[in-house]
Amino acid sequence: RPHWDPQEVTLQLFTDGITNKLIGCYVGNTMEDVVLVRIYGNKTELLVDRDEEVKSFRVLQAHGCAPQLYCTFNNGLCYEFIQGEALDPKHVCNPAIFRSEEQKRLSSKETVWKTFPNNCSTWMTTSLSFAYSLKAELLCRALQ
Repeated sequence: RPHWDPQEVTLQLFTDGITNKLIGCYVGNTMEDVVLVRIYGNKTELLVDRDEEVKSFRVLQAHGCAPQLYCTFNNGLCYEFIQGEALDPKHVCNPAIFRSEEQKRLSSKETVWKTFPNNCSTWMTTSLSFAYSLKAELLCRALQ
């Protein structure tokens, strides 16, 4: 944000993460335009291939499935904050929300699939995520 006055930037540390540090940067009294800075946790590169993570981020962004990635650096990255609410178990158990999200995923699945390399571990993770969300819907149905 070249138009931001550095002296007016507010930093907010988000503490929900397990390994990374996440800092929101914004100007003014409201968080309408926020830039997120993620600083990787110590030794997390042993668990996550950071180059593959960035490649996947860019592919998903190109298909409207991720926020804009502004930059990367040796121990983190900087990206757009998108207002919204993360899906949690109560959302997954709501058929209207679950079906809407799955339809979005399924409609872009083929396009995204063609973009990822065949051996891409991120696509495997995304596919597993789909399988787990399907399992969650079945579990929610069983509990109702």
